[in-house]
Amino acid sequence: MKNEIKLKIYRVNTELSHSSHWNEFTLEYDAESVLLDLLLKIFNEQDNTLAFDKNCRIGLCSSCRVKVNEKIILACSENVAQFVAE
Repeated sequence: MKNEIKLKIYRVNTELSHSSHWNEFTLEYDAESVLLDLLLKIFNEQDNTLAFDKNCRIGLCSSCRVKVNEKIILACSENVAQFVAE
């Protein structure tokens, strides 16, 4: 079953350090979706300027660390459904 989630992503223009803003994306997810799946979906389908790190996809390298709801997590390991429950 598909569910819907809104992600608010804080964006910074590294060329203009004082330039920052929030973007909001609405996406479908299923019970197996991890946050990295949604970031890749945004990049591939909605905004190819979204920049983020990823590497191993199994939670070992920590390159996909992101801050969600004031908590640092690994995007490749955190199930999206838990954020909806919070």
